[in-house]
Amino acid sequence: MAAWDAQAKRAFRAHVPSRFCGIAGSPDAYLSISPSLAPDTASAQRIAEQGMESVEARARLFIGRGTVRTLRSGTRLKVVDCPHLPKDADGPYPLLIDLVEHCGINNLTADTQATLARKLGGLDAALTFDTPPSPPESGPGPFGFMAPHEVIERFTPTADLLTAARAHGYAGQFRAGDARRPWRPVVSHPDTGRLYAEPTARGVQSAIVVGPTGETEASGDAEHHTTPRGQVRVRFPWQQGERPDDRSSRWLPVAQRQAGAGMGWQWLPRIGQEVLVKFQEDDIDQPVVIGALYNGQGEAGIAPTPGGQVAKGVRQEADPETLYRLGSDSAASAQGNLAAGHSPAWHGLGTEAEGHRNAAALSGFKSAEHGGRGANLLVFDDSDGQLRTQLATTQAYSQLNLGHLIHQQDNRRGSFRGQGFELRTDGYGAVRGQAGVLLTTYRDATSGKAVPTGDNAAGIALIRQAKQLTSSLSQGATTHQTAALSTAKDDSAPLAQQEKAASGMVDGKALDAARQDAAAGNTTTQGKVPHQSDATVQLAGRAGLVAIAGQDLQFANGESIALASGQDTNVAVGKQARIHAGQGIGVAAGLSKAGDGNIGLQLTAGQDNLDVQAQHDVLGLLSKDDLKLVSANLHVDFAAAKRIRLATAAGASITLEGGNIIVETPGRITYKAAQRSFAGPVTQSYPLPVFPQGVCVECVLRAMGKQHAFANKNG
Repeated sequence: MAAWDAQAKRAFRAHVPSRFCGIAGSPDAYLSISPSLAPDTASAQRIAEQGMESVEARARLFIGRGTVRTLRSGTRLKVVDCPHLPKDADGPYPLLIDLVEHCGINNLTADTQATLARKLGGLDAALTFDTPPSPPESGPGPFGFMAPHEVIERFTPTADLLTAARAHGYAGQFRAGDARRPWRPVVSHPDTGRLYAEPTARGVQSAIVVGPTGETEASGDAEHHTTPRGQVRVRFPWQQGERPDDRSSRWLPVAQRQAGAGMGWQWLPRIGQEVLVKFQEDDIDQPVVIGALYNGQGEAGIAPTPGGQVAKGVRQEADPETLYRLGSDSAASAQGNLAAGHSPAWHGLGTEAEGHRNAAALSGFKSAEHGGRGANLLVFDDSDGQLRTQLATTQAYSQLNLGHLIHQQDNRRGSFRGQGFELRTDGYGAVRGQAGVLLTTYRDATSGKAVPTGDNAAGIALIRQAKQLTSSLSQGATTHQTAALSTAKDDSAPLAQQEKAASGMVDGKALDAARQDAAAGNTTTQGKVPHQSDATVQLAGRAGLVAIAGQDLQFANGESIALASGQDTNVAVGKQARIHAGQGIGVAAGLSKAGDGNIGLQLTAGQDNLDVQAQHDVLGLLSKDDLKLVSANLHVDFAAAKRIRLATAAGASITLEGGNIIVETPGRITYKAAQRSFAGPVTQSYPLPVFPQGVCVECVLRAMGKQHAFANKNG
C-alpha cells in the first residue's frame, strides 16, 4: 500500500503478508489511497493490515438456511456436527453472520389463503425484495482466492427458502464467515473505490476565493492570497461560521492546463472570484480548483431569470439602449456590473449599433491590473467574414492587430480600419533580428501563394540590376577619366557583398546543416531554401518605398552608400544642399547619351553666386569643342598670383607675368581700334582668395582608429 504526501513531497508505504488465504506464487495486491487516510507511515501500516483482514475475512464464506428468527448481521453462531463445515479440533465451528435474507409467511387457513389469492393474486408474486440482496464476492479475488458460490442476481427468494418458509412460517438464508477472523469492510467499492466509510463530497461545488481575513473583495492592489505553489483558499456557500476568515478551507491547488518544471499555464484565481471545486476520489479533504465561473449581471445585460429582472415602476440608472449609445471608437460603455459578482469581459446578442455590433463572436483572455483599470488582452474575433486577432496591453496602448482591423473598446466592435496587420504603440518601438530582417511586399507572382520565409527573389533581382548598372556606369566614368564607383570595383565591393548576403541558401531538412550553410554563406540552390547569409536589413517594395520624416531624415553607415535607379534620381531641397567629401567627388554625366535639351551636366545658380574652387591643387575646365565664359551684365575677371597665359594650338599666346605682358605669335598681330592710347606704367592690385594651408592628419588617423565614418579635417 502506498500514499503520497504532496505537501512534504514524500511517499508512505506499508506491506502486510497474508495468513489464511492465497495461492503460492500469486502476485501481490497493490492499493493507492488518499493522503488524508495515511498522513504518516504508521497510518499506512494500519490501513494495510485492515485491508488484509478484509481480504482474509472473505477468503472462507458459507451460505446456509435456518428457521431461527433472531438471525441478524453480526450475530455469532456455533454449529455442531455439520457435514458441510470443516472439522474443528476446538469443538463447534464458530460463524459470524454477515448477510441475512428473511422470508416469512402467515400461518393461515386454506380458505383464507384461497380468498387472498383470488383478490390479491398469487403469494409468490408478492414475495419480492425492495432491492436485490448484496452479492457475495465471486471471481478471482486478491491473492488468487476464488469465491465458492455464485453471484446473487435475483429479486425473489429461492425455491428452497420458500418451501421452508411455507412449512415453518419463517425461513432465513444467510451468509457467514469464520468468526475467529477479524471482520473488516470490503477493501474497495465498485463505484467509489473507498477503503472504508468516510466523509465524501461527490460531484463539483462552487466557492468564492477569500483573502487573509476572509474578505471576498480585494483591498487596493492585494488581489491574490496564495502560497508559493499557487494554492488559494475558498469559502463554500454552506460555510458561514462565527469566524469567516480564510480558515474556512485548506489551501486548494489550482488545476492548470499544463504544469511542469518551470513551464506550463499559470492562472491564479483572485480574491472574490467564484471557482469550481472538485474533490479527488470524492474525498472532502482533497479539494482542487478546476475552473472559474462568471456570476454577475453585466450592465445593460439581460437578466437570466424573471427573478433577476427589475420590477415594473422601479427606476433604473440607465436603460440598455442609452448605455450602448454612450460607446464610441475611443470610449467604452456598458462594462459595469448591476449585481454583485463578475460578468464576462465580452458579451453578445447585440448585432446592431445599439448593441455594440457584437454577435457573441469574441473569445480569448483578458487580465486585470492589480489595483488599477489596465489589462492585457488576447482577443479572437470570429465574426463571419471579419476574422480578427488582437494581442494588446493598455500600457502605452501597445497592440498587434491581425486580419479585419476595427476599433475595439472592450465589448464594442467599432468602425472598420482596414485589413492586414498593425503593430502600434504610444511608447517606444523596436524591431531586432540578429540574423537579419526582411520587409517586402513581393509574393509569388505565378501561384499567388506566400513565398518561403527567407525568400527575396525580387529584391535579389533588383540588387543585381543595381550592380550591373553601377558596374556599367563605373566603367564609363573610368573611360572618361572620372572617379570610378567604389561600390562596383570587384566581388568584394559592397554591392557584390549585399547580393551574396541576400542570395543565401540553407539546408531545408536538417537544422544543424542549415546553421552550417548560414555560417558559411552558402549560395548554392540544390535542395536548399532561401535565407540571408549575413545580418542585413532588406527592404523591397513592389510598388515603391517611401521614407518621410517630419523633421530630420538621416542616412549614415560605416563604409559606402550606393544610390542606383534605372531611370531618374531627383533631389529637391527647399533651402540649401551641401555635399562634403573627405577625399574626391566624381561627377560623370552623359555616359550613355545626353540628357534633355542635349545637356550632359548642368550647374545653375538661379540667384547669388556660383562658386567653384580648387583650394589645394589645379582647377581644370576642359572641353572637346567650345569653352564659353559669358557675363551677361558685368565683367569677366581672370586673376592669378603669378602668371596668366592664353594660348592656341598654332602657337600664338599672350602671357601676363609679373608686371609684363608678353605677346607671342608665329604669324602677324592685328590691331583694330577706333583709337589707340599708350600711357605710362600703372600698377593695380587684385585681391586673391585665402585658402586653408593643410588637413588635420592626426584627426583623420584618430577617426580611422576608432572606425568612425566621419572626421573633421581641420581639427
